[in-house]
Amino acid sequence: MRNKQYLLKPVVTEKSTKLSELGKYTFVVSPELTKNQVRSLLNELYGVKIGKVCSDLFRVKTKRTFKGGKWIRAKYQRSQKKVIIELTGSKDKDKDKDKIAKLFKL
Repeated sequence: MRNKQYLLKPVVTEKSTKLSELGKYTFVVSPELTKNQVRSLLNELYGVKIGKVCSDLFRVKTKRTFKGGKWIRAKYQRSQKKVIIELTGSKDKDKDKDKIAKLFKL
């Protein structure tokens, strides 16, 4: 599995930073990944043990342009999957938080 291709980016919003204080982190991944694949992918990349994985598939808005007196759909963007992961209660939980927090620059 090519890791860079599937893991698109971490999500940094107001809600996700509040969740990160609780040990939950949000990522945007490729829509064809399952929860188990996301768990193994993040374990390979960062060496952390992941407990719970919640996923949400959402469509990105279409872009529209005004041309010739009417609205035209110019582009269809690809749908994406947002994943919220929760780290397990292992002994090295603080070290795992530090590894993931470097991504978010917290």
